Amino acid sequence: EALASMETPLTEAPGAVMPDLPLESIRELFVTLAKALRAHRLYDENNPVYQRFVSALRTALERVWQDTDLLQVHVDERRLVYMGEEVYRSDDRTDSIAFMFWKDGIREVIFQKGLEGAELELFLGLLQRSRTLQADGEDLLTVLWEADLQFFRYGYVDLLAEGLALPEANDTSDVDLSHILEAEVGAFQIGEPDDEESPASDVTPTVRPDDFNPTLYSLGPAEMEYLRREIDGEMNRDLRGEVLACLFDRLEEPKRPDRQLEIVGVLRQLLPNFLSKGALGSVGQILQELTWLAGQSNLANDAVRGRIAETIQEMSADTTLAQLVASIRDGSIAPDPEALTHVLQFLNSSALPHLLKLARQSGGTLRPLLREGVHGIASRHPKMVGKLLSSEDPILVSESVLLIGRLGMTKGIPAVGKLMSHSDGRVRLACLEVMVRLKAASLYANLERLLADPERQVRIAAARAVAMLTYKPAAIWLRTIVESKHIRQADLSERIAVFQAFGTLGDAGSVELLSGLLNGRGLFRRKEDDETRACAAMALGEIGSSGAREALLEAKEVASPIVRNAVRKALRPRTDKQGRSS
Repeated sequence: EALASMETPLTEAPGAVMPDLPLESIRELFVTLAKALRAHRLYDENNPVYQRFVSALRTALERVWQDTDLLQVHVDERRLVYMGEEVYRSDDRTDSIAFMFWKDGIREVIFQKGLEGAELELFLGLLQRSRTLQADGEDLLTVLWEADLQFFRYGYVDLLAEGLALPEANDTSDVDLSHILEAEVGAFQIGEPDDEESPASDVTPTVRPDDFNPTLYSLGPAEMEYLRREIDGEMNRDLRGEVLACLFDRLEEPKRPDRQLEIVGVLRQLLPNFLSKGALGSVGQILQELTWLAGQSNLANDAVRGRIAETIQEMSADTTLAQLVASIRDGSIAPDPEALTHVLQFLNSSALPHLLKLARQSGGTLRPLLREGVHGIASRHPKMVGKLLSSEDPILVSESVLLIGRLGMTKGIPAVGKLMSHSDGRVRLACLEVMVRLKAASLYANLERLLADPERQVRIAAARAVAMLTYKPAAIWLRTIVESKHIRQADLSERIAVFQAFGTLGDAGSVELLSGLLNGRGLFRRKEDDETRACAAMALGEIGSSGAREALLEAKEVASPIVRNAVRKALRPRTDKQGRSS
């Protein structure tokens, strides 16, 4: 009754004449109102963007007031109508102004001149507040009634009685309602009905289920799609990342060292939990943030930096790394390669020895991942690499030597030179790789000794290094090997490596020697075995001169399939680095 007495009725006042206003101005008003409401939802009241939309709405109202002091609009479910003309429409209930009024029973809205003043932002706030009201709480009618705006009025209906024919208010003292009561009560009677026909059976109930609109608050397809997107977004939300970002923001406040220490303690507890779940991306974020903060003296005091150092040291411990690698090997976690290398690069130098061993012992795709992490640590701690060169463990020494080559640490070449006579063959092999990778000319003199190394793998690697480096002085050493009895007792892979290196450095004298081995005019005029002859053919192919080609053509039709196949391969046209054939 209070609402009905204070607000405008649905019918026009007697004698009221609706002005004929420009419809474009009214349409622009409601479009601007919709934009202002959307801005109110997205921005603070002091935001310049929001103020710009409010200013545009005020201008739209002032444009309407040029022709009238009052604007009365009828409200439908999807549209607003002025004098039978549609001035606003929206089928999307989510942002519809019409549906916002209509759902709470408002069927008419009246704007009066003066609304563009102090009440405008209050009016927008009330409309926005109505969007967040609970279904079982207040509605827009209540909010507007409490605000009691002076320049905005509305007409409404009772939703429960909408569509029903209600009796006029008059004296009802003589009205007999007993038959209605008997009809309603009789609908709930239990047991057999009386034999006599009840007079209430002829009475039709006044209120029927059809009088209620069950679709008033139902969701349309667009609204269902909106809810689905919002739910999917919430379910896929990176809550862990957002929580970490909040902690990082607070961690970077130097005026609260007590809180910084507390946050570092929280992150320290989270790290093993994230590791066990395979959330290496989050682990990398934490280590990166802690490493960065520890390097900022203006943001962290000694106590905070000390706590960070303890945290990173725990992550760099042998037990932690061993458990991580074991979990990856047995499939408990399947890390993203980039995330794993990102984590490893922030560990301390103390993690380097154990990681080198783990990388050596690992196979498949895990080895390159661990080596990427090793490279990240070694590049930040080159002194640790130099220290490992003097280790008693040959595995650590050889892996450290390889690090020098892979990271291009030319300052470590003298130390590598001292290790080329190391007692362990794995170290000598690693030194050969560094020599080739860095093209360290100061180490080439060691090739003569390595070509005669006691271990076969080292001899093969030395021969290949000579060919790759095109080290001409080695031709004399290789000729001696080719003419020796030792090479004829070596396995095929070693013979191929030596002969190819000899052919790469060969000259006219080399052609004569190799031709004799291939065509049966070898030492002491005896015929060589087929494998040696095939190696000689390969070496002649490496030389590629006219004399070498003549020697190959002479052996083109030999009976041995091994030799014949090697000759044919050697006669194939060869291409240089510029792609030219010869």
